[in-house]
Amino acid sequence: MESNGKIITAIILLLIFTIPLYSQDADEAEWILYRKGINYYNSKDFSEAFKYFREAAVKRDFPEAEYYIGRIFENEGEFSLALKQYERAENFSTSLFTNHL
Repeated sequence: MESNGKIITAIILLLIFTIPLYSQDADEAEWILYRKGINYYNSKDFSEAFKYFREAAVKRDFPEAEYYIGRIFENEGEFSLALKQYERAENFSTSLFTNHL
């Protein structure tokens, strides 16, 4: 019975991180979603900013959005998550650069 709970939890986590966040903005270009995230970030509405950065990052590899997700984690005092997110942003940035050589 306990393993069923773990399986359900794993499925929920998988869905959270692999299915794009659907909203009225689902058809917008990732750079527009990113700009909306920046606007919310600058107004200190981190939860809305996170939503838009995540949507932008899900649409394509978007190191800038990943970086700002790290900034949100850092602002919330989640330093280990922030560090992982910064590393993720750096990896996406590096892979984008090397794919174009």
